[in-house]
Formats: sequence, structure tokens, C-alpha cells
Amino acid sequence: MSDILKDHLLHQYIKKIKQTNKIDIYSITNATLIINPYVTNFPKNFIFNNVQNENKLKLFVVNTIKFYVYNFVQFFSFIQTFVYYKCLYKRKKYSVSKNTLVIDIAPQQIKTTI
Repeated sequence: MSDILKDHLLHQYIKKIKQTNKIDIYSITNATLIINPYVTNFPKNFIFNNVQNENKLKLFVVNTIKFYVYNFVQFFSFIQTFVYYKCLYKRKKYSVSKNTLVIDIAPQQIKTTI
């Protein structure tokens, strides 16, 4: 077979595939921008120019409120856990008197000579 005939058959084959299959927008999105393209509609809206005009001030205020509410809840949860820890897990304080022998040996200080 000649090269021209092979190229022609290849082009016909690709043309047939393009005609029968619909374009999948999720297969052409940039994977470095979005980890999972099925989670967001941003690439689809950006490519087809479907921009939703929303009030940026409203979005900022709503997102700020969500942020601070979430962080205050986390902070109070931390404070609650800290208070529980301080109240419930008290260690006994060791009392040292004149007759008490305290031995403190650090592993680096032990030397054996033969």
C-alpha cells in the first residue's frame, strides 16, 4: 500500500470516530488545575463562557462568616478539650523529704570499663 492510501484511511477512520463520539469536556480539562474535574463546573463554564454574575461583596461576607464560625467552633472545641485535660488528668506531685533517695541516671552518663 502506498503512503497516501494509508494516510487517507487513517483520516477516514479518525473522521468517523469524531462524528460518532460526542466531545467530553471533562477529558480535556487541565488536570493540574483541578484534581477532580467532576467536582466543579469551572472549566466547563470558562470554556463555554457561562459566567454567573454574583455580587462579590456578598460572596466575601458570606465566606468570611463561614470561615470565622468554623474557626471559632474549632477554637472552643480546643478550649473544652484543654479544660477537660487539666481537670481530669492531674498528676500527683511527688513530695521529697530528708529520708527520700532520688536516683537520676541518664543513659549517656553510664560508662563501663573493663
